[in-house]
Amino acid sequence: RQMYQLLSVFHQATENEMDRGLAWYCEAHFQAMEIAVHHHLPTDLICGVTAAISPRVPWKRTFPAVERIVTAFEQGQSLPSGTYCPRNGDKAYSMLRDGSVSSWLNGPKVEAFYDNLSFPQYSTRVTVDMHAISAFFGRKMDSREVRYVMRTRDRMRSVERSYQDAAEYVGIMPNQFQAIVWLTWRRLVGAKFQ
Repeated sequence: RQMYQLLSVFHQATENEMDRGLAWYCEAHFQAMEIAVHHHLPTDLICGVTAAISPRVPWKRTFPAVERIVTAFEQGQSLPSGTYCPRNGDKAYSMLRDGSVSSWLNGPKVEAFYDNLSFPQYSTRVTVDMHAISAFFGRKMDSREVRYVMRTRDRMRSVERSYQDAAEYVGIMPNQFQAIVWLTWRRLVGAKFQ
């Protein structure tokens, strides 16, 4: 049933939303790669930093925040303030210090986001955030309801599986399907694009 709800949202996508959603994670990967090249760091490390600070950060502010964090780290400065949760910023700094991502990312949302950013053409994961969950249920959900779903891997896996099934049905990558639904859902519910 939820797969059909997701397909309903998908089929309301504009041509622009389709184009942007299909390219979303590849473009994000290239943004991460530009930061990585500029700072002589591995791209997957920058994808990890991006995934770590992403919760509750408006998308248009994410890569500028990553750039500020990496620059401050390289200059031996303390973690710069930003719209990200300080604990997530600490994780980003830990990744930069260790040169490793895997031990610092936890939770289905950030793990999937990291995978989608790092391997956009191959990842079968779905970044399940509040908008993905709301689209899955077909209504704008409040933060309490979203936390209920995000609290367990089983619930998150159920949402992810529906996105994967719907993506297979229309013949695109799950991360592309999720990005298209994310863009379309935000327009349909009147969410200001961030």
